[in-house]
Amino acid sequence: MNYTKDILSNEELSFLLEQLNQTKILTPEEAQEEWKDTHPYALNNGSGLNPTIFQVYDTENKTLNNWLSNKFSKNNIVETLYTMEYRDGDFSSKHKDFLRNVAIILLTDDFDGGNFLIEDVDVELNNLGECVILDGHKHIHEVTEITRGIRKVLVIFFKAKYNLL
Repeated sequence: MNYTKDILSNEELSFLLEQLNQTKILTPEEAQEEWKDTHPYALNNGSGLNPTIFQVYDTENKTLNNWLSNKFSKNNIVETLYTMEYRDGDFSSKHKDFLRNVAIILLTDDFDGGNFLIEDVDVELNNLGECVILDGHKHIHEVTEITRGIRKVLVIFFKAKYNLL
């Protein structure tokens, strides 16, 4: 199982949150249109993804996109960017993603449950700013049920900068 775990510095986390606050959140209709080819399952209630709040961000913030690409997936660009907020009883079933390169950043840490498992192994994503980078298409992953508090994550999918013919 291949994944990389890291933690953002306080400065990096502050920068990230500031940039997210400056980035447009798409309406459900805009998100559906944006994702119809790459994530058709994600906005479907039967997808197995069961957060209370699901917010899709516009990918036009070049400052944020460049920082994310340089930090997590050099030679790639941001494909999609969204937050998921899990509350009591929320979870994500075991699944694989349509896209390969994914980074997940923990934006809260006052919760119980909500373990992030890759191939049934807890990667211990528990502290504010901790992040994991994985091939979401190759590895089955899930979030166990939240039993207390709020677990919020930022999910970033990356794609190659250039399409090869």
